Amino acid sequence: MDYPTQFDTGGDLYLHTQTQQPFILLAPIPAKLQSELMDLNSVNLKRFHLHYFSYLLVLFLLSIPLTAGLVEEGYRILFYIGGAISFAVQMAILQLRFLPRKIPALSESGFPLFTVFLSFFLNLGILSAFQVLEYPFEATSGFLIAYFVHLLFLVFASYFSGK
Repeated sequence: MDYPTQFDTGGDLYLHTQTQQPFILLAPIPAKLQSELMDLNSVNLKRFHLHYFSYLLVLFLLSIPLTAGLVEEGYRILFYIGGAISFAVQMAILQLRFLPRKIPALSESGFPLFTVFLSFFLNLGILSAFQVLEYPFEATSGFLIAYFVHLLFLVFASYFSGK
């Protein structure tokens, strides 16, 4: 069988596809890998929430001595308020990502993609509000640090679940 080159006009390729099997460009996914693909329906929500809130508790306990040296005394509560707002928003958006488990029709309507844009613009809006309302930098930094710590948890969860 002659494979097409960059100089072919395409006519030869057209005849090959009509008379023979079409070219397979991608290898099929092995059955073992198909069962390991991440699916939001396969996540154990109780275990996920237990790990997430345990992670938050450990981070809070570790942050107390760190914020004592890095954040001024009067602004420490604002740092934690910014972090709490961030974790609340991230957890609410994460729960929206799990909504197609209850309403399967949402998964076909582009809802998971919508939540990605919602997350981005909601976080951007909150950060903009902090700046427009002239909140102290500690609230903004608490929000941003909590956001990246949330993303770090998702990376850890993905790594340890093997998916």
